[in-house]
Amino acid sequence: MNDVRVRLHINGSQYIDERVATYTDATDQFTYYLLGNHFSVVGTGNADGSSINGLNYSSMGDFAGSGMIPTDLNQDG
Repeated sequence: MNDVRVRLHINGSQYIDERVATYTDATDQFTYYLLGNHFSVVGTGNADGSSINGLNYSSMGDFAGSGMIPTDLNQDG
């Protein structure tokens, strides 16, 4: 059994399954989760916001590849 950590998941404090970020040892970077209106993950981004990748789901909740559902990520209307 290999006990070397590969990723560290950072949970939030608002609700029990809130995932805020993931730290990956191989890249030495955090990936932040971007939440939509219903608190589901609609994208990921890096620390300075220069790289944002959208996620899309099928009507049954299965991951459907890249692309982002239109969402107001910065809550500015």
